[in-house]
Amino acid sequence: MKYWLLLALSITSGCSTALFPIDSAFTPKPVEVREGVLQPSRSVNQLLVERLTLCNKPPAEQDEYLNRIMISKERGATNGVDEDKLNALLFASCKPARTPGILNQLLAELTAAGTWPEEYAAFFDLIIAGQRAYASVEKVYVDLEKAHTDLKQEFANLQQEHEKTIQGLSEIEAQIEQQTVNNTP
Repeated sequence: MKYWLLLALSITSGCSTALFPIDSAFTPKPVEVREGVLQPSRSVNQLLVERLTLCNKPPAEQDEYLNRIMISKERGATNGVDEDKLNALLFASCKPARTPGILNQLLAELTAAGTWPEEYAAFFDLIIAGQRAYASVEKVYVDLEKAHTDLKQEFANLQQEHEKTIQGLSEIEAQIEQQTVNNTP
């Protein structure tokens, strides 16, 4: 009975009364300052939360914002970090197929900007690995599409040969039938 009471209390109290404070588990660590390393104003955790919010926006809004960032004159880098390019990277990573080439361009520009903190380097490596996988899948798709086109052409050629063979056999059959009609008394 005691367990049922505890279970009923925990179910009715909901998730709002947790034993451990939730905020402390998700508080992002400040970006560690190191000599010779770029100093982004946001942690990767903050970027990922921002990305999730941005990726849930309607595609038209995403495209508009991305175009505005890409077209606008750069404000200049803060602590060596171009925040506009980071923001554009977040948007471009939402649906890489909709923004062909932009994600790779931004990754190349950002990684060439200097030495990044470890968490950013790992983040960029993850996106680069995803891009490589996407490119690999795209190559397989293109190869399969070409193979499909080739097979369709080969099928059409075989179908024409088949029709010619049937027509030839029909002609031979007609000739044989004609000869038997002529040879019958």
